[in-house]
Amino acid sequence: MVDDKELTIYFTASPLQLICINELIKKSENEKYKLFFFYSDQKKLAMQQMYKTFKKLNLTVYESIWMPKNKYLRVIFEIFFILKLKAKYRQRKLSFVIIDFRNIFMQSLRRFFDDSKFTLIDDGFYTYVAYENFISKNLYLPVTRYSNIVGKFKRWLYFGQSYNKLINRPINLFTIYADEIVNKNIKFNQLTELRKINVNNKGKIYENLVYFIGTGMPERGAIKIDHELKLIKSLKNYWSKKGKEFYYVGKRATSKEKLLYFNNNGIKTLQFELPLELVLIETDKIPKHICHMGSTLAKSLTLIFDEKIDFYFIDIIDFFSRNKFGTHIGMDEVDISASNYSRIPKKNSKVLSFDEYNIDIN
Repeated sequence: MVDDKELTIYFTASPLQLICINELIKKSENEKYKLFFFYSDQKKLAMQQMYKTFKKLNLTVYESIWMPKNKYLRVIFEIFFILKLKAKYRQRKLSFVIIDFRNIFMQSLRRFFDDSKFTLIDDGFYTYVAYENFISKNLYLPVTRYSNIVGKFKRWLYFGQSYNKLINRPINLFTIYADEIVNKNIKFNQLTELRKINVNNKGKIYENLVYFIGTGMPERGAIKIDHELKLIKSLKNYWSKKGKEFYYVGKRATSKEKLLYFNNNGIKTLQFELPLELVLIETDKIPKHICHMGSTLAKSLTLIFDEKIDFYFIDIIDFFSRNKFGTHIGMDEVDISASNYSRIPKKNSKVLSFDEYNIDIN
């Protein structure tokens, strides 16, 4: 007998997305759902962090879907995946929880499942970027990505005759930035489940503990690693003079070689097997001070810890300019938007200026 009850299809490719999905699932305990984990050729630690996050959140029933990095093979895999969904769930009423507003495959599902409800969850800072650049203008596709020849071909391939209709068709948003966005289709992700766990945490916030949230900018060629090291050394010395213990916290994609290089240059490093949101709600020692160059953690940890952690935004553009490195910083639209957002004054957040932390380092 076919179960005609609504089925929600969730997609994930990162720990933050899993955290958001967990919040939605717990809000609808009787909901029937299917969870798909998309992955490519990711680094070992990145995969381990995903598996440990699944286990920590008790999301142990999911289907792993490998997607090739080769763009031509990927299109074929995506087509077969859509056909599989349509065949398997043709008699079910589907809802979709999608990731990354920019992802053309995710957006194309709106074409092939025309009667379904779609909800976009956070993918780092990009939900806020998508709202600022598109959704606030009643554009529900990243139209600027489809203006050149390649973009127009992708538009035809993935959207066909539905393109104009999808541009203006609203989707729902479930985001930690909802209290800063005006939209009738938005719901606030207050990270309620993580806050519940944190209530029972016996850990203490340490006034003398400072974390710097690492970036992937050297890895993707945006800046040189020696430039990042110079910045980190300046910050370490700034906090050391205040009697604070300073740590560079690597991302899940940060290489061991990079962390060793920093260690050999006097920088203490940490790298966790879970996202920091999950680490800090169970650890004994919680940093009072967190430095960043535009991180979602400044928002998520503020929601979890009720503004008890102080955040310090480091302006990488100002750092480069004042040091006269004379090199271009390869910042993308997310970097730029996150930088602009992080300059907005908040109760527990400030800009740590170059003049405050800079000292002469060889």
